[in-house]
This record gives sequence, C-alpha cells and structure tokens, in this order.
Amino acid sequence: MQKFLRRKDCPEFVQQLPDTFVLQILEKRRITEYLQSPQCKTNDPIYQPSRNGWKNGCSSATRSLSFIYGPATCSISADCGLLDCCLSIPLMKRSFHVMMDIDLCARTISLQIEKLKMELSMTDGKLEFSLKNWLQNYNVSSEEVLTKAMTSSLIETLGIGNIIHSLSCERSLNKYSPSIHGWKSGKIHHFNMKGVIRIGYSIDDLPEQRKFLVNMNISVCFESDDPCLYDFVLFKDSLIPKILCDWESGFSIPGFSLNNFIQYYGYNTSDLLPQFLVNKLFQKLGISSYLMDNPCSLNDGIYFPSKNGWKNDCQYDLKLLKLPESAVCNLGQSCTSVNCCVKDNLLRKTFNVWVDLDPCTYKLKFGIEKLSHEIDLFGYKWGDEILIFKYSSGWKETLEFL
Repeated sequence: MQKFLRRKDCPEFVQQLPDTFVLQILEKRRITEYLQSPQCKTNDPIYQPSRNGWKNGCSSATRSLSFIYGPATCSISADCGLLDCCLSIPLMKRSFHVMMDIDLCARTISLQIEKLKMELSMTDGKLEFSLKNWLQNYNVSSEEVLTKAMTSSLIETLGIGNIIHSLSCERSLNKYSPSIHGWKSGKIHHFNMKGVIRIGYSIDDLPEQRKFLVNMNISVCFESDDPCLYDFVLFKDSLIPKILCDWESGFSIPGFSLNNFIQYYGYNTSDLLPQFLVNKLFQKLGISSYLMDNPCSLNDGIYFPSKNGWKNDCQYDLKLLKLPESAVCNLGQSCTSVNCCVKDNLLRKTFNVWVDLDPCTYKLKFGIEKLSHEIDLFGYKWGDEILIFKYSSGWKETLEFL
C-alpha cells in the first residue's frame, strides 16, 4: 500500500485516505466482493455497552478476556460460544466484521470475515468430493503431477478459485520451517481474507474441565512484507465453557448422586442447604455458566395473576392442566408459546423454561435458562415424541405434538 500511496503523491502520515484511493486499494487486494454492506459499527447495540473493548454476555469468561487495544469492539454471547467483532480502520474509513462460532450441537467451528466463511467439523466427517474418483475419471494416478489445465479444472470443481492467492506459499519459508509432523510449534491455525484480514487461532479441548482453551488474534494488513497495520489479541489462554448439547444425555456426571454429594459436606436432603454448597453443586455439574444472572420468580408479573398455576394470555379459553405449587407458567398471546418458572425447594433455586412454536416458519424454539435450541418441524411425524431435554440437575422437559 505504501508504494501505491507514493505513486499517488499521498502524504506519508495521512489520517484518512480519499474514497477513490480506498476503492482502488480494496480492488487491488481483490476483496471488494467479500465486503458487507452496510458495514458494522463499533457503537452498534450488539457491541455496546462495552468495557475494555468487550460487551460480555458470558459471565464465566470475564477473567479470561483480554483488554482490546485499538479501534475494535467485540461481544461474546451468553452461552459463551459466539464471538462477534467489529474492527474499525480510520485510515480506510472502513470497518470489518469478524465472527467465530463454536457450536457443540452441530459439532462445528465457524469462522467468518465479512462475507467469507469457513466451517470446520469437530468430527472426522467424510467429504462428498473424492479426489481418488476424480483422478480415475481422467485416468491419472495420484503419484503424477497434474498439468496446469488439470489443476485449474480441479480448482473449478472444488469451487475455491476465488479464494486462492495468485502467488503460492513456499513450504520452505521460515514461517513453516523447521516443523515436526507438518506442524511448527504453537499449533496456531490461520484463516484470512486475501491476506488483508488475518485470524490466527488455537482451540484446545479440556474435557475434564468442560472448557476450551482458546487463543485468538486478528491482524489487519495492507503490506505483504512490512508489519501489519493493526494486531488485536482477543483471547490469550482464555477458558471458554462448553455448551451442553446432548439433549438426551441425562446427568453430565454418570452415576452422580445428590444425596452422596451433600452428605459428604455433612448435610441431608431434608436440610436447608447453604448457598455455598448450592454453588458448589452447580459448579460440579458444570451448569453454573448457563444459569440466568437474574433468576425468574414465581411472583413475576408475567405469571401473575394465575389460575391453577397458569396465566393465560391466549384469547381462547383452553383447558390447562393444574400445575404443582413449585411451578407457574404463562401461555402467550400467540397461544403457541409457554414460559415457565420452576422452583427447586432443596436448592432454593428457580429455573426458567420456555417453548415457542412458530406456525409461520415451522420452527420450534425451546430453552432452559441460558441454554436454548431451535429445530425445523418440516418432515416431523406428528404424535411422536421428538426429544427429551434433560438438564444436568436431573430435571427434564418432554416435548410432544399431536
């Protein structure tokens, strides 16, 4: 970019480039097709209010978030799995949108820079494309070097031509060598948009702690050899809790006994448990990060006044089953949404549970506290039980549609 600016007789320490220069630079780097419109803004509600560059919805990750230096603001979702950042580059009068989504339900890790997306599988899934079969169709062995024409045909078949650099990388460069088993130490993986926006990341699984150890940095670069314009460290050895997504798994700890757990601390199930022990129980079960910061109350306005435990906001007079004293529910105005507050007297804790069936989109959404899920009802066989959604504390919710 410096060479470009010198050719244009642009001052060396200019604060903002003219719009024509910005457009030419973006086109020269071949990234205009990936740019989103409208641009993200660091003052958008998704990023504000923020502290140290973060709008933090993940209470258990507070101590793990790095201070963001520079013109960037990020948000992390309540379930701790979705990272969303907006990088503002004053020189270019342009912002760039970056996302990372760790989805344990789908067993995927998704990365996105503007419109450019990449999805990684956490399992060793099979690709639909077979290089072996493709080579056999051309009567070429896997040991032969492909001609330029065949290489172009392969790239076109895979649909990756628009994201490949015109200049190939060199495996012998210091960046990659020396290496052990193909890796240079650090195990940092990379994803970039034509070399302009670069993501370096590592995600290590810590199964015993039910967390991920995450390192991630983002660089904004307009020079191939010189230092980048900006470098942001987003995660530095950050511990991110995992999302519970095995809907039918039951307890997170096989063979767990609540009686044995509280007796170990000298209490019985008939006792009023102290708060420290309740907190230890939630931490033991791995559900602390999924609990609402402001618990629901049986006396909340959404549930009161009620009849047989129900506040009916539906216009129809429906026959609703009588609820136990430990639960109150609201039937929404749509008549297809239910929001409940359930109290566990032993734990002195309430849990918010909700279900929302959207007949327009044929989507079913449901959740317990911060944990939520959505499924498509197209193709569903009515009358079948579609799932048993069990929380680690042993309480469960069964959904069935007739």
